[in-house]
Amino acid sequence: MRNIGCFKTGPPFFHPVHRPVSVLPQDRDVLATAFLLYTRKNNQLFHFLRAGDIASVLESNFLLETETKIIIPGWFDNLKVSTWMLDMKDALLNYRDCNVIIVDWSKANGIPFAQAVANTRVVGAEVALLVNFLQDTFGVSPESCHIIGHSLGTEIAGYAGERINRLGRITALDPAGPYFRNVSTIVRLDPSDALFVDAIHGHSSDIDTDKPSRLEQTGHIDFYPNGGERQPGCPTPFVNTFIKKGVLDAARNMVVCDHYKVIDYFLATIPNHYGCKPVGVACDSWENFVAGKCSDCAVDGSQCAIMGFQADQKKELIKQHPPRKYYLYTGVNPPFCVQLYHVSVKLRDTGWVTDTVGDMEVILKGRYGSKSVNVSKRNVAISSGMVYRTVVHTPEDIDVTSIAFRWRCATFKVTDSIHISMDTEPEQCRLCLHSVIVTTYTTSLTNPGKQVVICGPTYPLPENSYINLKPDLSCTSDLY
Repeated sequence: MRNIGCFKTGPPFFHPVHRPVSVLPQDRDVLATAFLLYTRKNNQLFHFLRAGDIASVLESNFLLETETKIIIPGWFDNLKVSTWMLDMKDALLNYRDCNVIIVDWSKANGIPFAQAVANTRVVGAEVALLVNFLQDTFGVSPESCHIIGHSLGTEIAGYAGERINRLGRITALDPAGPYFRNVSTIVRLDPSDALFVDAIHGHSSDIDTDKPSRLEQTGHIDFYPNGGERQPGCPTPFVNTFIKKGVLDAARNMVVCDHYKVIDYFLATIPNHYGCKPVGVACDSWENFVAGKCSDCAVDGSQCAIMGFQADQKKELIKQHPPRKYYLYTGVNPPFCVQLYHVSVKLRDTGWVTDTVGDMEVILKGRYGSKSVNVSKRNVAISSGMVYRTVVHTPEDIDVTSIAFRWRCATFKVTDSIHISMDTEPEQCRLCLHSVIVTTYTTSLTNPGKQVVICGPTYPLPENSYINLKPDLSCTSDLY
């Protein structure tokens, strides 16, 4: 094609399982991709930019010595059906006077889906053509360019990045799933497409092909809020969304609320918008994160990262490590940040308390509220000397000052009317608590935050009774 080369439909763009339909992209004249420029001087009325057209740049308010943000929507998405692109434009310009370019590829991103997938390759090449034109003609550094894509827009960003030398950053908001799962990095976005690539997964799966996004790692750092598969508060009530955003947004949120929630997460992290700093913790799986097995940011802070706009704060340090997955909880409503606590319970190794089966509960008590957390699953093995960990979150910091602890022996259900409880065997139903440590996470990647250490009594705790405990450092010599 004119100025962007040729395109083929064969492998790796064809795969009998993952990309069973591979068609040629449509011609550029049919796609009619448009680049809409906004700055603080024209924050309501856009200017058209065109690669190769010097006048389109000179006659616009394009700023040569500042950052350029390029926003790319996904399938069936455009300014006529969504407000999020304008919301993001406003938030970015409120934070800093920069160039915000919204890519309108609405004539190319409809049905059939396979054709829209093919068209992403051309749109990506056109984005690269514009960025390279700005560099060659006006000296704009590609490192100052940040592409923010949603769904299929993330793949457009990847195709652009492979044609731009030293593109600064790509942010992938729920990278596309269908036709992009389990395929070559030539086909999908990957860390080589920019100096820094970060991704947020919201409605993802590598198995369930009905989900619009993929769980597969995509960038230098990948964030998986709430595990990356489902988001709290979804689907949003139709009436609420209709009043705030209109009928089209309301209908879409009923179907793919989780898929669009990541956009809200990113928006909330833009400074001066909400200023939210959601901290993700590096871990190999969501299950291990929830179990409290990943709780250390490391001395250099490399084990934690801030999801969203400020994810690049640690990009040089983080990029010294292999690509990592970062997990975190979010809230239901803006600004979505929650306060995270790591709870660690150590049992005393007395030598005279035998192993048992049951569950343990800790209630965090603070100046601004309380929170109950099950430290262990119901009816699990409880062993002397063992340490049990978990994480819990609250909407805001409750400022933990003390705890209540309760444990219960196992009760096994035989039938609806017959239950067997281990508390009929006193020797099998005893527990000695050594200590409880509650660590409050902060937005500082090198400061673990407030830590409350509570030592347990030396005697066995009564079963199924709450015991209130306050901070006590008498056991710190042999904590762990």
